[in-house]
Amino acid sequence: MKLISVRFFWSRILLIAGLNMILGWSYAQSLLPVENNKIVFYEVNSTDSIPKELLHQNAYNWLVAQKFTSIVDSLTADGHKLTAISEYPVYATGYLTKRQNGSISYRIQIEVKENKYRYRFTDFVFHYYHENRNYQVVPTGKIKPLEDAKASGWQKNWESNKKATYVLVNNLVADLKKAMIYNPVQEKVAKGPVKEW
Repeated sequence: MKLISVRFFWSRILLIAGLNMILGWSYAQSLLPVENNKIVFYEVNSTDSIPKELLHQNAYNWLVAQKFTSIVDSLTADGHKLTAISEYPVYATGYLTKRQNGSISYRIQIEVKENKYRYRFTDFVFHYYHENRNYQVVPTGKIKPLEDAKASGWQKNWESNKKATYVLVNNLVADLKKAMIYNPVQEKVAKGPVKEW
């Protein structure tokens, strides 16, 4: 009788652990927006009374402040398009410390028109790192698209990398939205002279 209850107990534990792993994996998969088998963060925003020249300047200043590289500024039929790339480190967590196991590069595109803009984050690629003989963490030259569902041998770190991407992009989006509505003319009006009383 005791043997049956112990087996039943452990089989339930294994079942619950398996379900948690499957749910965690599917949660991380659904966390990132996928369009045509590519991870894409995309949104169109309208702005009140901010001309496209100022939106363009705000977008460019934000890209520079965020240290994006390879900024390309091009004219479109009715506005501007800015394209840039960036990269951020991702970490594997050990028992006592965390160490960099790679980096993820991505591309951002910001297009502006009169009183509106849209952003697009895409082309997320994981770059493998390893420790060299001098104990420095360096790139190996191997890459893997973040859209890949499986990373054999280190699936937990792969899901952690996806969660880190979700958090980072959402923080960047929130910061971009604040930067895009900056209007120095309205700032000066709001900070007008104070009358003595």
